This record gives sequence, C-alpha cells and structure tokens, in this order.
Amino acid sequence: MTSPSPCPCSNPQDPQVVSNQPGLAAISDRVDDFTGFRRALLRPLTGERALGPWRPAVGDLGLQYLEWWAYIGDVLTFYNERIANESYLRTAQFPESIAGLVALLGYVPAPGLAATGVVGAVRTTKHPAEPVIIPNGMQLSSTPTPGVPPQTFEAAAARFPGPSDVAAALLHNRLLDVRTNDSGQDVGPASVLLAGKVSGVKAGDDLLLVEKGWAGRNDNWAAVTVASVDPETDPDSGAVNTRVAFTSAAIWGTVKESSFVGIDPGILGQVVLSPSASGSSKFQILSNTSLFDMSNVWKQGLLQTAPGLSGLRGALGSLGSIGTVQPSGPSAPTGPRLTHSYRLIKSTADASLWNLTSTDPAPVKNTTNPVVVSLSATVRSIRPGDLVFFDGGTAASSVLGHVTGTSDKMGKTDFPGKTDTSIVVPYTRLTVRTSDPATLGGYTTSSPVTVRHAFRDVGSVLPNPPAPLSALPVAVKVHGGFSLRPGVSQALLEDANGAGTLVQVAPNPTSDGSTQLVLTGLPPAQETFDPPLQLPLRLLFDVVSVSRGTTVNNEVLGSGNAAVVNQRFTLKKSPLTYLANGAGWTAALSVYVDGIKWTEVPTLYRQAHNAQVYVVERAPDQSATVRFGDGLNGSRLPSGSGNVVATYRYGSGAASPPAGRLTTMLSRQPNLAAVHNPVPVNGGKDPQSPANVKTDAPASVFTFGRAISAVDYEVVAAQAAGVSRVKAYWTFDAAAQRTLVKIYVNDDAGGVTSASRALAGSDDPNRPVAVAAATQIEVSISARLVVSADRIVDDVVAAATAAFADPDTGAFSPAAMGIGQWLYRSHVDAALSVPGVVAVHQLRVTWHRPALNQLSILDEMADPGEGSFFSLPATNLTLSGVPDA
Repeated sequence: MTSPSPCPCSNPQDPQVVSNQPGLAAISDRVDDFTGFRRALLRPLTGERALGPWRPAVGDLGLQYLEWWAYIGDVLTFYNERIANESYLRTAQFPESIAGLVALLGYVPAPGLAATGVVGAVRTTKHPAEPVIIPNGMQLSSTPTPGVPPQTFEAAAARFPGPSDVAAALLHNRLLDVRTNDSGQDVGPASVLLAGKVSGVKAGDDLLLVEKGWAGRNDNWAAVTVASVDPETDPDSGAVNTRVAFTSAAIWGTVKESSFVGIDPGILGQVVLSPSASGSSKFQILSNTSLFDMSNVWKQGLLQTAPGLSGLRGALGSLGSIGTVQPSGPSAPTGPRLTHSYRLIKSTADASLWNLTSTDPAPVKNTTNPVVVSLSATVRSIRPGDLVFFDGGTAASSVLGHVTGTSDKMGKTDFPGKTDTSIVVPYTRLTVRTSDPATLGGYTTSSPVTVRHAFRDVGSVLPNPPAPLSALPVAVKVHGGFSLRPGVSQALLEDANGAGTLVQVAPNPTSDGSTQLVLTGLPPAQETFDPPLQLPLRLLFDVVSVSRGTTVNNEVLGSGNAAVVNQRFTLKKSPLTYLANGAGWTAALSVYVDGIKWTEVPTLYRQAHNAQVYVVERAPDQSATVRFGDGLNGSRLPSGSGNVVATYRYGSGAASPPAGRLTTMLSRQPNLAAVHNPVPVNGGKDPQSPANVKTDAPASVFTFGRAISAVDYEVVAAQAAGVSRVKAYWTFDAAAQRTLVKIYVNDDAGGVTSASRALAGSDDPNRPVAVAAATQIEVSISARLVVSADRIVDDVVAAATAAFADPDTGAFSPAAMGIGQWLYRSHVDAALSVPGVVAVHQLRVTWHRPALNQLSILDEMADPGEGSFFSLPATNLTLSGVPDA
C-alpha cells in the first residue's frame, strides 16, 4: 500500500514559477510576495541549519531585519509586475502608459470635442428697420438639465437686416375625407369642423352631409348621426370653431346590406344570365326556381356575400365577382371631396308616404328616374329644387332625392269598414331624381318610411386644420407683406414647444396670390418628426452659428529664453476646446510671441530651424501644454519678459444641452430681444477613452490612410470625430448595378457628417461608399434583485444600474453593443450579476420591433437588423432590490 502524497502546502514553492498564456488581459510577473519571501529567508539552504527554537528577544533585531528584506522583495516584485503590464498596450492600465505606447505608432488619441450648432436671433419690435449685429464671441449660457450642467457657448459674428422671424401656417386640409376609418369602404369623415360656435345640434341628431347643388345624379351624400359636439381652437388663428363628430364614418350614398336573404343557398346551381325585354338583367338558377328580376336581387342584397356563390364568378361575367357586385346606377366619384363643396344639414319637418289601401295612387311609381312619389297628405312646403330624405330606418333602405316637380292630387281609398264605398283624399305628388331609384321603387304602403324635408344648414363646413407636422418637405403660408430677403435660403423651423429643425426655404408661386414658402430638410438634419412638430410654427431667418467654449483673452504663458530648448508652458484653463475639422479637429488656440502669431503644427520633426511653430501636448487629465522648438526642429523662443501670450477657449464634452435650453444671453445686444435654439447642438464628444485607444491605435496601422476591405472602412470611419459606433456592409446598388459599401454610424447627424469627410479622402475610388445614420432600437428592462443579506441593497442596485449605464463599459455602451449586434438574454443576465446579487426575479426585457411596429418580449435573442443597434435609455431601466431572506 502506497503512502499518501504529502500536502502541497507543507512544502510550498518559493520563489513562484511565473507562467502567462497568450491573449491575457493582465500579466502575472510576481515571483513571490511578502509571505513567500519571509518563508524563503527562514528556510535553511543546503549545508545550513535552521534556527529551530530561536525566538526574537528584547533588543534582538534579527527577525525584523529579515522581514525588512521580505518587504523590499514584495514591493520590488509588485512594481516589476506593474512595469511589465504597463509596457504592453493590451495590459496597460494607466492613461499615461497607453498614450506613450500608441505614440510609437504616431497615433494621437482624440481630444474632447466641443458641440456646435445654430440658434435663431429674434429682434425687438421697437426698431424693425435697424439691423441686428451679433459680435464675435457673444456668449450664451444653457439652462441645466439632468446630467448636463450649465455650459457656455459663443457665437460667430453676424449681421442681419431683418426680418428675423415670421409665423408659418400650414395649409388647411381642404379634403372632406381626411378623417376616415380603416374599413376599406368609400368612406367619408368621422367628423366635420363648422365655423364658429354652433347651437341647435346635439348628440343623437340625424343629419345629412350633402354636396352643394346636389341634384340626384351621384352618391355625393351621406346620412350621419351626431356623437358629440365640442369646441375646437384653430391652432393658427386661435378662433374657436365647433367639431361635430359622428357615431361612425360617413358612408356615401345608400348602403347595401351584406347578408344573403330570401333564397336558400343550398338550391343554387348554375346561373345563366339573360336580358329581359325591358333591358334589365335577369338570371336563372337551374334548379326548381324561376327567373328573378335583378333589381329585386340588388335591393335585397342577394349577391353580396352569400355562401356557395363561388361558382357564379364566370357566369356573372361583366357584373363583377361575388362579394363585390354593386347595383346599377350612379356610383361615388373617386376624386377628392372638398369641404367648400359640402353642407351639413338638418331636417325640420316630416311627412309620410301614401299608406292607404288603394289602387291609385301607389306610394312609388316606376323605378327609373324621375321616380313618382306620393305622400299621404298635402305638403305644400316642399318645392322643386328641395331635398327630401326617405328614411327607412336603416342605411340600406334610406334614399336621398332631389325634387324636380310637385303637384296636388286627389286620391281614392276605401271607406273604413266598407269595401264598396270610397272616399277622396287630397295628397301631394313629387317627382324625384335619385341615385338609387331601385331602392326607392321598392317601397310599399307597409314600408316604415319617413319623408324628411325642410332642411337647414347646421353650420358652414370648414377645412380641417392641418395636423401637426410629421415630415418634410411642406408648403407653408406667411402673411401677405412678407418677402424673402435676397440671399436667404435657410431658416430654423420652430414649433409651439420650442422644438424644430434647420430647413431650406424657397418661394412657392401660387395662383391665388397668397404668399407661400416651401420648406425642405437640410441634410443631415431630420426630415421626419416623432413626436410631430406642434402648431403654430415659426421660421427664424437670423441663423447664428455657435460652439461650446469660453474664451480666455491674452493669457501670459511665460517668458521666452533663447538659451533654453523646447520651452513648455501649460494653459491655466482646461480642457482646451477642440472643434471638429473634417476627419480631424482643430484647437481653438492662438499663440503670440512678441506680438507675432506662431503656427501650430502636428510635430516639430523636420521643421525648419527658424520656423515659428509650436505643438500642443495633451496630458491624460486633458491639460494642454504648448512646446516650442530647439533651434534645429523649429525655432527657439526669443528672450523676453512675459512675451509668450495665448488666446484660447476651454470647454468640451459629449454632454450637450437639448433643444430649447440654450437661450440665456450673458450680455445684451442692441435690437436683440432673444435667442432660440429649436435644434439641439451636436458633435460634442468626450476625450477618447483608454479602452478605445487600445482598440483604435493598432487598427490605424491596418489602413495607412487607405480603405480597401470592409474592416478598413470601419477603422477609418471610427477614427472620425464624433463617431462612437460604426459598421460596414457590402451591398448591391440596384440603380448603379454595382457593389456598394454601406457605412452606418451612430444615429446623430454630426457622426454622419464626420464619417463622410473622413472617408472622402481614403476610400477606394472604384468602390462607392454611402454613409447613413444607424437606427436606434430602444430596449426596456425591469427586474427585482435579491441581494445578499450582508450587503446594502441600495448600493447593489446602484452597481447593477451602473453596469448598464456606464458610457464606456456599460452593457449597452458603444463598446459592448455595436451596430447589427444581436441582443441575448444572457447578456442582460450577466450585466445584472454584480457582486451581492443572489438572484434575479421578474426580469422583463422588451424592445420595439420596427419592421412590425410592435413591442416584443425578449425570450432568448433578438436581431436588430442591418444598420440598427439596441440602446437602453436611462428612463427605460427599472431595477429594485430586496434583501435575501
């Protein structure tokens, strides 16, 4: 029986064996620590004897001396390991180390960039003839918002003669069928707008919506029932009008029933069409049935949706397919119905059809126009040209008619209780033209029909006011005295809430003499608005360019000394403002030596010995230092006292004020009343993070300024200012019949512009490139975290929140969630698994599926699709915590 192996801890390895596998994020390079060094120093070497029972006594510093050496060994190995890690880009942690390593490649980490944008200047009304002058550097301050402190912006110089703004009214929608249902029928409005305050109409009233001058020759009328009557304020003029809503959308003309009645579908067989002597169509069912007159079939709706009629399609021929067959006669026009052509009317008197037993008159004679209708009494208030509505109680049995003639007649009917005696009854006979004579001809003495007449207008039908603006281009109307001043082609469009966009403005010639302008979006500004822009709208023509940063004028950096090479001076304020310039950036800095402006260059290498140049060096804390030459590469500074002066701006970063917040003027200007910013500033960017530098710096040597592969395009675009996400796709351009590189970048206009400029000089001329903004797909996450009993619940919840919200390392940050990257439920679970979380309950992850326009629940995974990426706004994350029981 073999003896058991000794315990590994009984004979520990000192020093430790250092071994590192490739691809690690950190290097292990400590041969030992304090404990190991102390143990090794106490262990006897070969030929030595351990001290055995020795113990330190008072005044004996032997053991302390040995432990000092152990401490020294521990400290030295710690720093050796850190030096080893900081010597390689993948394992380096300190920004200084990373910056030094990438400098060997000639790579310069991107600085923070200042946001830029435009604001609209609004002049006072006291002196409209005087110009507005915006001095260069006029300062504006933003109102703080959550996560965005107050920021200072400065304006570029500008001069505007006026006018500075004008109200822009959208054109009223003159179509009557603006508000329709989704039934697919030829439907009218669900409501109409009447001028002013309307009385005399209430919910439940039966009204007619009828074309002016209607004469019974078409279906341009509808019977409606009032659902509500409400005041409505015109968003442009402020006038109070009246909205009359109907119980359902208006249906033009007589509505046919869709049920199959009167014939058992089971007996239907082959159908044969044959014309009758009168020219009306008849059909014969080849079973024990007789001929049916088509007019009766139309009236009863027998050929609408009867089951078993699929075999009729071929036999009916030109009459149409089953389910869509309509009666003969006038049909509703397909052209637009305009509001000024329609009336909303109400009946003020009723009559009834002839309802007495007699052979003459009958309620209705013949079924062709004009139809002769007999009333049950004399009604002299009905005159030729009037409208009469035969209300049968249902939409299918009600007909509108136009009276073409009236006459008073004498009719006979049986005396009550006696069949051989008749009495004479006076009545009114009408000749009526209608679009549906067949239905009118089907009335009998027993038909429950009310004849409504003496119509009056409820009110004047107005065009529906324009809906909120949801997309460009659009035509707007301005006041008659307005004229677009020469050279002006751009303006800021602002809505009632202060939101808007930058638009191209052009005159819109009209035939009615009104003054109109056409507004189109200026790329890359948005052309669709969600939510829509709310009325009223205003155009701001005095557009002023602004950028973030505060100017420091004539700061004395120091004194030049011709005996010193490479003199350096650090700016007192930081961070130095950088503005995007094409694919790169430019510092807002001017340096003067003895009153002469020197020039900034990227490097002093190979500069002339007398070149008046300097370089700007940025420390990891974003402080900026100006360095001058040594007399060989760039000129030395001349000697002088306080002769090196700088004017510069400071301030930058990604956090930017939203629209409507950059409105505070820090100094008043003559004739300037206010500034508005309906368009948010953009393009601000934080300094490139060390994590991004580690990725982008090595990738920069792949391209050497030239893009060939899809990866090359991504690398070039990713290095552009303001780009945080990028993805390249090879696609096919159907129009040009060739391959196309489609580059998607983060969903802001500044990123698209910057990436386009970066690729303009480095793309392959044989491969066209298109740059577009990626689509952001919002995700919502909610969960309840069970927190370990030894942890503070709020702290753990805060850590889990940070695991999502951190802009550099969060689960939905650009580094962790790229364009086109799938979202996995395990990705969410991993982010929630911060220290202290025991379990995750009630986890719900939802996202909006753009293709189906619906909200979807994430079960396992989700594909955003080409050019889209998942994002998690802070407001969409709801985490709570409970202690573990």
